[in-house]
Amino acid sequence: MGKTKADPNDMDNKAKITLGLLNMVKVSGRVADDAQIVDVSALLPLQASGNEPGWTLEMDTQRIALNRQGETATQLTPTPSATMNGQTYQFDATNQSNQLRVEVTPQLCRDSMTGMPHPYRVTVHSGDTRLEGCGGAAQSLLTAHPWQVVSINGNAVDTEHPASLQFNPDCLFGGKGTCNQFTSRLLL
Repeated sequence: MGKTKADPNDMDNKAKITLGLLNMVKVSGRVADDAQIVDVSALLPLQASGNEPGWTLEMDTQRIALNRQGETATQLTPTPSATMNGQTYQFDATNQSNQLRVEVTPQLCRDSMTGMPHPYRVTVHSGDTRLEGCGGAAQSLLTAHPWQVVSINGNAVDTEHPASLQFNPDCLFGGKGTCNQFTSRLLL
């Protein structure tokens, strides 16, 4: 009597592996009829925070995590598509236990306690609570664009031969003057 070959598609013959518990959360949101879904790849990941009461927000392409001072639980939702409302990126996420809207506006924002500048003004609506703060890396304010030199030691720079500086995230900077280019490293 010959052996019977097992059917590889037969679930009874496959090894069963327990992967743990998978939680699925239904997310819904409201997008205005005239809204356009926008690419936020340059914006995310984003960290933001605010004071009085203290809160922190972390967003990436997969999730939004909101932590609020005095609360033990982190409010988590999947990151929905972003829409634009004027110059503001808007993320609306609602599930069974959370109502969350995050608005990110490219506008200089100073932390209310430290005065540290950030590139984004961030407003978080969590249920009936409105939280305001700042987001984005302060370093990006320095590295995002070349700087045009307008004066050195109080003396105006020749506008026919402009000088510029460019900083990068690796603590390098460079630029050009009237006839020379230079590079150097920032010492921190």
